[in-house]
Amino acid sequence: MAEPLTYGALIDAARRELATAVVQPPPGIADGATEDAAALVDLLALTGRHARFLGTAAGVANPALALAHQLTETVTATRLILPTASAARADRWRPAALRLAVAHDLLAAQIGPDGERRGPDAAILHDRAIVAAAAGRLAGLVVLAADSATSSADHLRRHILDAAPPSPPTPSHDPPELDGQRAHTALTIAQALDRVGQVRDTATRLEHTYAQPRQPTALDEVTPLLGDETGHPFEQAVEAMRYAAHTMTWPRLRMHGAALRAVAAIAVTMTSWTTQLTGWAQRHSRPPAQHDYARATAQARQAQLRWQNVQEILGPLRTLGFDGRHVDEQVRRLARQIRIGPGAAQPPAALPAARRAVLLLPELADTSSLATHHLAADRLLRVATATGLWVEPATRIRKLADAYNAAASASRDLVDACAALTGPQPTPGRARYQSDPDAPGPARPRRAPRPRPPAPPARDQMISIQDPRHGQLTCDAALFERALRFADPNLWDMLRPHTTRLHLTGTESRTTLAALAAIHTPQYFTPPPQATTKPAAAENQPDGPNQDPGNAAPPPPADDGLEL
Repeated sequence: MAEPLTYGALIDAARRELATAVVQPPPGIADGATEDAAALVDLLALTGRHARFLGTAAGVANPALALAHQLTETVTATRLILPTASAARADRWRPAALRLAVAHDLLAAQIGPDGERRGPDAAILHDRAIVAAAAGRLAGLVVLAADSATSSADHLRRHILDAAPPSPPTPSHDPPELDGQRAHTALTIAQALDRVGQVRDTATRLEHTYAQPRQPTALDEVTPLLGDETGHPFEQAVEAMRYAAHTMTWPRLRMHGAALRAVAAIAVTMTSWTTQLTGWAQRHSRPPAQHDYARATAQARQAQLRWQNVQEILGPLRTLGFDGRHVDEQVRRLARQIRIGPGAAQPPAALPAARRAVLLLPELADTSSLATHHLAADRLLRVATATGLWVEPATRIRKLADAYNAAASASRDLVDACAALTGPQPTPGRARYQSDPDAPGPARPRRAPRPRPPAPPARDQMISIQDPRHGQLTCDAALFERALRFADPNLWDMLRPHTTRLHLTGTESRTTLAALAAIHTPQYFTPPPQATTKPAAAENQPDGPNQDPGNAAPPPPADDGLEL
């Protein structure tokens, strides 16, 4: 089975490749010493860029930025000395550079072009302790490279001395193997490598200070953004669900109610499954493991109750969002993998998969809470009253926010209890990170002041149509034109909360539907308000990628397959 493609595995592979390259004999001036030195400097430049990337999100005064600054100065000074040469022939440094570059791309995919959090693991880059540990490991790579540079510089100087003619020269002595120009080149390369070797002291100090014992962190377990195609189908489904849940937090998306209910349903399924497995293990184990399984069973049951409470509050709520079909698809995929994979296995074999699945629960609670926050801020949550009217339920929205917070807390307690169990923990670094209540989570934007309603348009910007049942309908011409671009099913979905009040019969024409939608649901056709707040200074990045560059609000899909 192929080794999982994770950031930690790639950094370990880069260190092994670099150690292998260091013990190889350094080349002489005639064997590509110039190209070899250029490739080594390029490797340090790549390490510096990666260290700067790690340190940027973690804030000022962290070891990653200190290492990046030191490497930048070293590379700049060395390239002024080093003769111009191509690094293409330097084969011994290429494997390490390739793995380090892939590791960098793995993390860079989590951040969008404007600094937004594109992936679910982007928040880890704000954890200063985790970033410091990663910087310590990078410093270990620099120490190896600096040792190799010093060894290569000594080799070149010995090569010059060995090739120099004796003093005084004898007539029978052969011509020297190294002429003046080549000797000067060798000395220049040695001086450049000496400059590289000077970074060793700083790198050694950073490695000893910040490189933790070989204990994986959440950063080490970061996988490709869209999943590792070589991984197990269950693992692929879990990572795909993580990414789908993260997209619920993007500012431009407004989740459909069915997507929120599906997330709560899969959370109840996973907690119920975990309760059964840990209860079985409790009955078939002995102290002290029995006590740990009893605690995990109690926490799983508590988390199940919290998620069921979320389901009850979500039940009568209706949302006016149209996004989330992809979330519902990933929920069904994960449920199917649980049913046909670990769910069908014997409890001892299924328990590690359950411990892996519960790591999703805190993320599902945090992302669902932020999705409902976006809906509530745009007044897109409704509940039916006893008279059949659909109103904005302020009390129920507050209860839902409290329920999500309680579910997140119970889920973290469950993750902590499962991490304490004996046996293999699939992702120990992420388990420690998820159980930490102070770990950075999805960025919640500050509530912006609600924009004032626009002034009534001028008379020449209005349009009127005559309907035999609803009479004369007068609305904004621009909104009416935009409403006509929507399919009839979408217009019906927009007007469904107003069906009773407007006495809709289902026989209205397309123009009548567009006019009614422009009058009673103008929020679907007006341009979104400009952001009036900036994210917190500590995070220094937006909350999500700008998916819709246009000015108009994004139209809903023609048929999203979800029920209101």
